[in-house]
Amino acid sequence: QPDGVKCTPAMNACERGSQWQAALEIYTLSRGDVASSDAFISSCTRGAAWPLGLSLAAAVGDATAVTHGSAVAACAAGGKYLLALNLLSQHPTVSGLGAALDACGSASARRE
Repeated sequence: QPDGVKCTPAMNACERGSQWQAALEIYTLSRGDVASSDAFISSCTRGAAWPLGLSLAAAVGDATAVTHGSAVAACAAGGKYLLALNLLSQHPTVSGLGAALDACGSASARRE
């Protein structure tokens, strides 16, 4: 059975092409390690399936800074800036900070 070392690069390619459905197929073949989960969450975020990515981020047992940053980015992609800020306050990361700032900027632009 494929492991994260083999599946993660393929899912990263899916992310770059906004192909979250293909990433899902690959993720189901992987053993669901943290690296594979992070790659799939990122694919979902870029592919406009941010709720699916956010759900997986909440379920990852050994979450990393990348996982938390990807969860904040998923919130930002969905325009959920308050949730993004809440997640960031619980698990501050550099990538999460950037995503939260983007989410807040987008929310501010929508109000103007």
